[in-house]
Amino acid sequence: MHNELKQYKMKLQIKIYKQNLLGIIYTMLLCYLFISCSKDDNMLPAPPQRKALDYQIMKAIYEANANNTLNWNMDDVTMQSWNGVTQQNGYVTQLNLENKSLTSITNGIGNLTKLSSLSLAGNSIINLPPEIGKLITLETLDVADNLLDNLPTEISKLEKLSTISVANNALKNLPVGMDKLVNLESLDLSHNFIDKIPPELGMLSKIYNLALNNNVLSELPYELGNLTILNSLLLRNNQLTTIPQEICNLEDNGTVISKDANVTCDLDGYNYRALVAIYNANPSNTLNWDLNDTTMLSWDHVYLNSDGLVDDLDMSSSNISIIPSEIGNLTELKSLELSHNMIAELPSSIGKLTNLTNLYIDDNLIKELPPEIGDLGNLENLSACENLIELLPNNIVNLSSLKSLDLCYNLLVSIPDDIDALNLLEILNLNNNQLTDLPLGLFKLDKLIALYLSNNQLTVNALKIDKRLIQLRTLHLSSNKFKRIPPEIGRLINLENLYLQDNQLEEIPVEIGNLTNLNTLNLQINNLTSIPQIVCDLQDKGTTIILDTDVICN
Repeated sequence: MHNELKQYKMKLQIKIYKQNLLGIIYTMLLCYLFISCSKDDNMLPAPPQRKALDYQIMKAIYEANANNTLNWNMDDVTMQSWNGVTQQNGYVTQLNLENKSLTSITNGIGNLTKLSSLSLAGNSIINLPPEIGKLITLETLDVADNLLDNLPTEISKLEKLSTISVANNALKNLPVGMDKLVNLESLDLSHNFIDKIPPELGMLSKIYNLALNNNVLSELPYELGNLTILNSLLLRNNQLTTIPQEICNLEDNGTVISKDANVTCDLDGYNYRALVAIYNANPSNTLNWDLNDTTMLSWDHVYLNSDGLVDDLDMSSSNISIIPSEIGNLTELKSLELSHNMIAELPSSIGKLTNLTNLYIDDNLIKELPPEIGDLGNLENLSACENLIELLPNNIVNLSSLKSLDLCYNLLVSIPDDIDALNLLEILNLNNNQLTDLPLGLFKLDKLIALYLSNNQLTVNALKIDKRLIQLRTLHLSSNKFKRIPPEIGRLINLENLYLQDNQLEEIPVEIGNLTNLNTLNLQINNLTSIPQIVCDLQDKGTTIILDTDVICN
């Protein structure tokens, strides 16, 4: 009896296990079906009433166009035999009704909820119903070669649209909300009567083909310059004489722009918009510009060349804190003054100012210079004193035209090793930094006439004086940690001013006596008790030697 009970319990457990296993399998199957269906509702066949509805919609289009050439067998309620009608699982998904003598499209078309492609080209359709905005799965819309004089605003709801062709119609303008077509890749508006393109079109970041040719456009919005992945932009046969420089710049990204031979790029407007961007980026500015004066002729400290382009811009002491990227639009700029503001950084687009010869950014909050500053091949004077710069970009040595570099009152701890690449440099000011050493290249600058190194932490090892510094006239070494000066200083025979005050000097080399062109030699505030007689004798040749009162000639 005990064994039979044991066997019964075992059979019962096996039965329960099998039932649980079947339940698990059934649940997994339901989950799989649910997930599959949620990924693509089209996987489920359309119910009979859905098929009937699609048939009624198509029938209404057929009957609304008495002279159509659709050649549909209306007795075929499955629509399987109908040319131009593609179905999937009982839903109408594509309609190709090109050249079928259609004049109207009925409102019911908006109920074709699975439609992905609609081609109505080559008909005589006068307008599209607003219900077209319900076709939220539509990806392609071709209504070229019709009689449309407008597009319904509801078209902006078709966010899946990637291709639109409205060529060869009678459009005069575009509906609002085109910027919502975020997946649009190709837009053909050619051969219409459009006289204005909305700026919002510049927000269609995925578009790569844009045809605007054969319209009546007299201007284009500069925002089209934001379409940086455009492959082609067709503009021929309009009323354009200029186009914004922002659009012309697209050619640098590989865009092929087809325009009439007389159409030029508008640099004037380009410059104006750049300055407006600076003005608007700094609401508390004191620039005193009248933005209504698009010629910029009345603007304070904005100077134009003979072509009406900005070539000299002074925004010093103007309560400026932000320099937007549009500064790079001022491609004719030769002099830029930004000193005495609160600017924390310069945009990389500063590197586009390739005609710049003078750049003044003193007394700001700049911590680093952008690497692109090395692209300013015509720059002759760079002044960046009184900032917070700790390191210089390596490619600052690419400034092959630089004659004056002023970096005083910063936080510099080093100078690029290959600074000798600045072989035209005449003035180098590194006063009041945190330098402990100097690169050998600095002493190879054979055009240098003035070198300022005061108020650093330099010792004698930093001075690697080379005979190539023969042109040097002024040398400031005051307020450092020099205990002695290398005798090679005597090679600087053209030196006129030598400042060694406020160091820890206990002696000076007799070779300083060779510097017979010296006007000034300052040796105050050191640990000197005497200086060589040959140095004292320089006074007989007109040198002013400034000493502490207790220092004698030895």
